[in-house]
Amino acid sequence: MIWFILVDDISLDMCGKMIVILQQVLKQIIMRKIITLLFCNLLLGRPYHCGVAMKKLNLLLSLALLFGAKAFAQDGKEYRPSDLPRAPQQWAYTYEYDEDSDSVVKQYMEAHEFPDGRILVRGISIKRNDCGQVFALRNAYDAHILALDSDGTELCQATYHKDGYTSRNPYVLKNRQGEAFLLNAFNPDHDTCSPNYYRNFSPPIDHSILGLYKLNDDLSIAESYEWNIPIDTVEYDTLNAPCCGHIAPFSAIVDSEGYLVGAYTKAGSKVPHPAAKDSTIFFKMDFEGNVLKRAGYESTYSGSDLRAFYRYYHLVEADSGYIHYGLEGTVVNQEDRNVVYFDRDFNVVRTRRYLQAAGLPNIQGGRWYFGDVNVVRSPHGTTYMTCEADEVEVGVGNYYVSVLYEFDDNSDSPAVVPIKRYAERKTKHFDMATLSKGVAIANDHSLFYVYSLNVGPAGNRDSWIMIDHLTPEFEVMDEVYYDLPGDRMHSEACSITATEDGGVLVELYGYDMNMPNIMYESVVKFPAEAFLGVDETHANGLKLAIAYPNPGGSEMHIRTAVENAAVEVYDMNGRLVAQQPVTETETVLDATDWAAGTYIWKVISAGKDVESGKWVKE
Repeated sequence: MIWFILVDDISLDMCGKMIVILQQVLKQIIMRKIITLLFCNLLLGRPYHCGVAMKKLNLLLSLALLFGAKAFAQDGKEYRPSDLPRAPQQWAYTYEYDEDSDSVVKQYMEAHEFPDGRILVRGISIKRNDCGQVFALRNAYDAHILALDSDGTELCQATYHKDGYTSRNPYVLKNRQGEAFLLNAFNPDHDTCSPNYYRNFSPPIDHSILGLYKLNDDLSIAESYEWNIPIDTVEYDTLNAPCCGHIAPFSAIVDSEGYLVGAYTKAGSKVPHPAAKDSTIFFKMDFEGNVLKRAGYESTYSGSDLRAFYRYYHLVEADSGYIHYGLEGTVVNQEDRNVVYFDRDFNVVRTRRYLQAAGLPNIQGGRWYFGDVNVVRSPHGTTYMTCEADEVEVGVGNYYVSVLYEFDDNSDSPAVVPIKRYAERKTKHFDMATLSKGVAIANDHSLFYVYSLNVGPAGNRDSWIMIDHLTPEFEVMDEVYYDLPGDRMHSEACSITATEDGGVLVELYGYDMNMPNIMYESVVKFPAEAFLGVDETHANGLKLAIAYPNPGGSEMHIRTAVENAAVEVYDMNGRLVAQQPVTETETVLDATDWAAGTYIWKVISAGKDVESGKWVKE
């Protein structure tokens, strides 16, 4: 996340094309964003998840903002869930906890599908600090992985802990053989009640650990490769800041040659200090732990300034090497967003700018902030980026929008990376991009774009999640919404993954606004048919419903993603033997009194047979 520098007067020089209106309201909105980011970015969990957890703080900071009675999208269409189809889920795995209880808090970041059908979900397990708090400035946490079967059944889960250390930005990776690996950093732990006190002060730990771990099917560690990385541990009291040095991985991909290519930052303290310079290290290794290439670049800033070479953004692979989307300079400078091109030995080849606020077409207001940036390489030699953008509009004020860009970063443009196309989504009630991965590429090169609408300035509104199925030209083929079950639910998406069967996995989190202490972490599978009509589904050789087990016994199970439907069962003489409304993703019919033999089942919606088949009772 980008940190704001707040001054007494917001000027045009600072904000580019920002309009000097609603100045005091705008300042308060930004201040609330600062406080939320301050607490949550240090946690390195999710900014608005943490904002929800700090509901008491949000209540004190809430403003009576009146942006109008309705929320409108870019094309003027009112964007409410009732206007769109609700995405039918195939299954959902949900972890629930009470933030005020002593339960362990787990936060899921991204789901990964493996060739054997397993789904591994990377995340963190948060420890309560020495004061009993679970959402605090410097919570210690461990890397955590959840393993699910292809039907969403929990197989196992594991937490990776080292005494005296806390994890930082874990990644799950798979090699060409489909084997699972964890890339994780372990950093010195400290007493989170007192940011200037090292838990291991006698003597303080003077190194961090970067580890690559091969995982067994039960998520235990089969092979371990670790590197001790010296860090600076500058001890002083300026701003009462935590002074532990640390490393933080911010990118990890498997390139076309099958190598693990990653990057991490190395920092000494959270405030500028001559003995604690930040630096960025890029590395390439094989999955036997052999480091093949390594290159480091020292930045000119340190700690909470966060104006370093890396900016916690991401690497993608290009034909001739790697491309790094990063940030340096101040967050309000139009020249701060840089694309750095490396050859395969991590030598810098060229640097260009991207996302110049003044150069974006059809933007109604000024933009001076871009956050939650994540990038994915397209099959066409371009890069997709999803991000959150601050927008200031005359007569409306300040809000956030979710934007999907396609950058033509292989073009010959000398100074600026051209934007090939873009799509933005907004209700003007603070809409958010995902933190981990906002776009997934299907096997047919179509895109699934996920984002959250109506989130609110501090994650305090009845929000919902949108999934757009787009052509490579960003034309909308299908558009659905999803929300956690309940009356007034706050739901936010964190990542999306395309699955081999044409569906998607979405990792999301949220809370019940009637019971804001109760938090939910979910992994939801949406089948391919969730994004297709009946005719499209059948034309693509897909099924809208399936009966199982087949043959079966005393129960017949129908799994379907069709809503507002009914199941009818007939014997071979055409007589109706059972009829039942579809109320769940899985509908169970009692077949105890049916004679052995073959039956015809139908799923009917809006007077139309949408799927049918044969089922045999033994």
